Amino acid sequence: MRIWCLHGSLQTPSVWKTIGDAIESKFESVKVEEVNLYENEYESFGHWRAQFYKKVERQTKGEPSLLLGYSMGGRLAMDAVVNKPGLWRGGILVGADPGLISDDERRKQLQKDLEWARRFRTEDLQKLLEEWDRLPVFCGRSNCASREISELDSEKIGRFFLMCFPKQGSPICFQC
Repeated sequence: MRIWCLHGSLQTPSVWKTIGDAIESKFESVKVEEVNLYENEYESFGHWRAQFYKKVERQTKGEPSLLLGYSMGGRLAMDAVVNKPGLWRGGILVGADPGLISDDERRKQLQKDLEWARRFRTEDLQKLLEEWDRLPVFCGRSNCASREISELDSEKIGRFFLMCFPKQGSPICFQC
C-alpha cells in the first residue's frame, strides 16, 4: 500500500520525511509518496487533478492507497477522495476543512487569495513567511514544520494560489 502525502501551501514534500521514514521502517508493505505540489506548472486545478490521478494510477497499478494531507494538501486530498473514490482506501486530513459555504464568504476569500497570490509573486518571501505564520488560523503557535526558504519558489506558490480558487462550489479554498 502507498500513502500519498500532500503538503501545505508554504511547505515542501520534505515536511513528510521524518514521519514517512518512521512509517516505512515499521511497516514493510507501506511506501510513503511525498508529493511536490509545485513540481510542475499546471494550467488549471482540473489539470493538476488529472496529472495527480495519472501519477497515482501509474505507480499503484490499481492498488488502493491512502491520502494524507495537511492544510491546503488536506483540501486537495478531500477533493481527490470525493472525485476519484476508487483510487483511495481512505484519507487523513490534518488542519483542513471543507471550505466556505456562502457565495459572499467565497467572494471575500477569493479577494484574499488574489492578494496572497500577488504578494507571493512580488514581495520578499522571508517577510511573507513570517506574516503567514502569524495568521490567526495558526493560533499563535510557532511553525514547527521544517521549512527551508531555498526550497520554496514564490512564483509557483503564487500560481498555485491562483489555480486553486474556490470556483463553483469546489472544496478548494483557503481560510487565511
